[in-house]
Amino acid sequence: MLTDPNLCFENVAQFKRFLNSIGYDGPIAAMTDNTKLKLRLRYSSQMGCIIGSTFSNNETNIKTYNDISITIDKIKKNNAVAKYVRVYILQVPLPKFPSVIIALLSNLGSDKTESILDIHTLLLDFAQELKLHIISIGSDSAQVEFNAQNQVQ
Repeated sequence: MLTDPNLCFENVAQFKRFLNSIGYDGPIAAMTDNTKLKLRLRYSSQMGCIIGSTFSNNETNIKTYNDISITIDKIKKNNAVAKYVRVYILQVPLPKFPSVIIALLSNLGSDKTESILDIHTLLLDFAQELKLHIISIGSDSAQVEFNAQNQVQ
């Protein structure tokens, strides 16, 4: 279960632990897509914060009931309601294996090639450290995603 929407080591390590539990050490496919969201802010009791913004979870952390409206007002004032979410998924390329979401990155839809490349590189660094064998990072035909793909080394 995803408890941190950021691309973090723990999310990738959790996937690796799943693979270890089934004795799998083969190739892995990674996928990413930037998907348009319905503009909406809401409180997540699982994460203890307001979700649906481009602010970090720490910035939208809710400690008391009164924090909810204060935080929502702050998000709106800063035009930080997320319009898109970039999802990162890992998949064992065999039948009947579920795709596993490892990151949900809220954004305004104005990603740059460099920022996507940084995320790809971070994922590949985590994979190398965990001895995951990522054979490809797939995406749709968005130009910034294509450009990032071409720059992965």
